Amino acid sequence: MKYLNSLLCLLVPGSSSVLAGMYVRAFAVPAIGLSMVFLFSITRWVVTPSGFAAMLVVLVAWHFISYWIGILAISENKLTRRYQALTLIALVAVNLSIIVSSHLYKAQIFGFSFYHIPSPSMEPTLQVGDVVLVNTWDTASADRKVIVVKRHQHGIVLAKRITKIRRASDGLEIFIGGDNSLRSIDSRKFGWIAEDNIIAKVEFVWFSFRGSRWFQSIK
Repeated sequence: MKYLNSLLCLLVPGSSSVLAGMYVRAFAVPAIGLSMVFLFSITRWVVTPSGFAAMLVVLVAWHFISYWIGILAISENKLTRRYQALTLIALVAVNLSIIVSSHLYKAQIFGFSFYHIPSPSMEPTLQVGDVVLVNTWDTASADRKVIVVKRHQHGIVLAKRITKIRRASDGLEIFIGGDNSLRSIDSRKFGWIAEDNIIAKVEFVWFSFRGSRWFQSIK
């Protein structure tokens, strides 16, 4: 049971506080973690390599700090096992709700998301297997900016570079191209696209499935 409790405490933020009888603090653990993400997002530090890395370190550190605070106090727990179980179920539900909603709506709530590079069209800037962090609050066009964009409203998502901008009768239009022009299907084939189709600006490579690229800024 001791090892099972330790595993539970590691997997579910705040559960060690529940086992220690500190149920108010238990629900504060995921709430504070979520607040930290909001803080990094609002300041936009999250879309920089150093800021995103710092956020991950802070979240992991907060989880382990809260874990040890609860573990050290478990021996003083006087709650009934039934009350523990009900509180743990509620805590798991809260954590799952935060995880699921944060994953589904991170682009809207936190202003960032991730995109996997599936083709060599942007080499050497972006390589096959790269996972990039994109800034979903920065969709204004700017010459030479690397973006993720759709050709049309229901088109596939592409990672390309803006090479030209022009004003059309219904707004701005952009001309996009791949840095690896010989292996890129871009505006040279399908023409100009509306600025409204820009999804986000590519900020940096978080990691790569095929190499040792970590936290590399994109220019």
